[in-house]
Amino acid sequence: MKLKFLLLFFLLNVCAYSQNSGIGTSSPNASSKLEVFSLDKGLLIPRVSLKSTLDTVTIANGNVNSLLVFNTQTVGDVSPGYYYWYTDRWNRLTTSSNNGLITTNGVVELGGTLTKPTVITASASNTLAVAGLSTGSSSDQVLVSDATTGVVKKIASASLIPATTVDATVLNGALTTTVNEISDSTPVNVLTSSNNGVTSINGVAELGGTLTKPTVITASATNTLAIPGLSIGSFSDQVLVTDATTGVVKKIASASIDTTLDGFIDYPSKGLVALGTMSDGKSERGQGNDFVILDDASTGIGTGTPNQSAILELKSNTRGFLPPKLTKSERDQINNPATSLVIYCTNCNNEQGCLQVNDGTADLPVWNCVSGIPQQNVTAVCNGFVSGNYVAGSALSGTYTVSIGNNSFSSATIAFDKSDLTLSGVSGVTVSSVSPTSVTILAGETKVITYNLSGMIGSAGTLSGFWKKLTLSCSKEKTVTYPDAIFNCNATNILSNDYSLVNGKSYTGSITIPYTVNVSGGTYSAQTITSNGITFTRNAGSYNAPSGNIVYNFSGTFTGNTSEIFTITTDLAAGSCTIFIFDAIRAAIVKGGNTKDLSKYDAARTQDVINVTSASYDQIAAITNASKILSSDGLFSGNPPNGTSGQNGTRPFPPVAFDTQNYFKAGSYFVAFKVKTKVPSYFSNINYLGTKIQFKDSSDTGFKDYCNPLTSLNASSYTEYYFVIKQPQNAIPTDPTLGVFNPASNNDLIGGGNNSGNFPAYLQGIEVSNKQW
Repeated sequence: MKLKFLLLFFLLNVCAYSQNSGIGTSSPNASSKLEVFSLDKGLLIPRVSLKSTLDTVTIANGNVNSLLVFNTQTVGDVSPGYYYWYTDRWNRLTTSSNNGLITTNGVVELGGTLTKPTVITASASNTLAVAGLSTGSSSDQVLVSDATTGVVKKIASASLIPATTVDATVLNGALTTTVNEISDSTPVNVLTSSNNGVTSINGVAELGGTLTKPTVITASATNTLAIPGLSIGSFSDQVLVTDATTGVVKKIASASIDTTLDGFIDYPSKGLVALGTMSDGKSERGQGNDFVILDDASTGIGTGTPNQSAILELKSNTRGFLPPKLTKSERDQINNPATSLVIYCTNCNNEQGCLQVNDGTADLPVWNCVSGIPQQNVTAVCNGFVSGNYVAGSALSGTYTVSIGNNSFSSATIAFDKSDLTLSGVSGVTVSSVSPTSVTILAGETKVITYNLSGMIGSAGTLSGFWKKLTLSCSKEKTVTYPDAIFNCNATNILSNDYSLVNGKSYTGSITIPYTVNVSGGTYSAQTITSNGITFTRNAGSYNAPSGNIVYNFSGTFTGNTSEIFTITTDLAAGSCTIFIFDAIRAAIVKGGNTKDLSKYDAARTQDVINVTSASYDQIAAITNASKILSSDGLFSGNPPNGTSGQNGTRPFPPVAFDTQNYFKAGSYFVAFKVKTKVPSYFSNINYLGTKIQFKDSSDTGFKDYCNPLTSLNASSYTEYYFVIKQPQNAIPTDPTLGVFNPASNNDLIGGGNNSGNFPAYLQGIEVSNKQW
């Protein structure tokens, strides 16, 4: 039913005839294909969203000429309004205009009021003309343009040229001029005729006519001659030239001139151009100095007849061809080197240099030597001392590298040893290892061999590294300088509010490192080290002659594990010292793993002697980097002569004769010792409670206590006992002698012989050169 209604509606509203159609009218205009009629409705054109005036995708089936739409959005170069398609773009139907344009019946025309500053830009090719102007009069205003902005303005014509009356009378070739009724006092001769290239027309002289005599126009650097506005000619035109001597102007065919415009000399009969002339700019070069290009592009330097099989021939009996000289690194910087490109490499072929040609491609160049020096298939280049601080008196951890290249078409396997590198010139530096010890180098490949260097640099100077392997060799040098100051790291002093590290506890203090000035005027920069929550800061300063100290102030809250010991290492400016923070002895006990030893140590007082296990004892030697003081049998032997008097601390150990062996060093610290003793059968048990460690020097009359007495210890059989002194504060005196005895039992802890108060014993000690607590 709906379908029938729609059909009836359409038939009632649309009347179609054989030639035209009407909507809303039964009599459509005969000149229209379709007429839409309504008194209260309009025609709604399709509304679309164009992307730009070049939009070819919005209309589904393509754009055709005269297609009309209403654009609904502002984007790109389109805005809401009617657009129609023509040829290749959408064109907007103009409905209004402004700024000097008016719209009349939909037509835009010039006219109206300018609404903004407006510029019309003309050029030499795009000129502006207004044709058909009516003729004005002197009373009209004159249009002018601003010399800077070009803005058009108007002025009265009278302001340009004042009203003037001019009369002129010529009598017998004399001109009398009257301006505003005022005549000149002296008549001026005027031109009445002309000749020799000058034409007179109505009394006006103009250039033109026939020269009737030789004529010279003299120009100079200041008074030049110019003829602007000449039309553009072509190579078929004749060329004006001047005689080199007289300056007479002549004409020649342009084809007879060297078109290279470089002052070259042409030899059409010989089919060549001689490039350049002598220094006078015109004379031909002499025989053997030729520089020519033949018509077939063959080029000769030093010859006027280059060989036709060569694009370039160089000929000389006294000079050679010098190609560009490049180092290997410079050669490798050539961008896309062409195949067969030739250079001379100054340091290729085992540093001997050679003429090279690229036998590869631009992407993968292969440079081969073609000189008389035999090229080695495997080459070596010493890169030299590539890392490390080369300062006299400092510990070195550096490297020396060598690049091995394989220029053959097969792989090469080479073994390396640290003996390949020989160092000289500076003492104390050694080659500790090489990596890799063996390498296979593929064809065209390069490998880097690294020699690790270590040692204490003994002096300043030139450190030479000569490398040799099979037939390959090279060398490099390094300058070793003196340090500005020499540091005594072993004399470092630490002051802290507490020397036992506890997690979460705050610490403040200072570290003082003494130095002796080596090079006057030296300065050092600031340094900051942060470790485990504690920050160590050194300010910048100058080294004060002859000696002084560098100070690090520290503060912070410890974030490490309780009882943990850590180290910091200063930079080279402060001697590269490794400093323990704080108690290295306690750290050793912790690392030894015996909790009872640690409990006893923590409970002890400073300078107390604590009995510990061998594990703790051995870790103390390891962590403090100290040596165990030994006699020839592995322990100090305590067997003084029989009948030696002076017990109760007066009898020394070791005997006085041992002093010359410097077992104990003055200024060091005695931190631990081991006792091995056998209790005689007549002693069932020995109580070491109160046993003392004492030192004396040659000036003392008796021994002095070094630390607190032992707490308690019972000895039996052959037993080894290990002791540690908690944070000893006293340094070993000059020319030291050690004494160990028990005042309570009036017995030497170590002794010997048949003296009933003594028994065989052996002693070993650990001393460190600086405090690490």
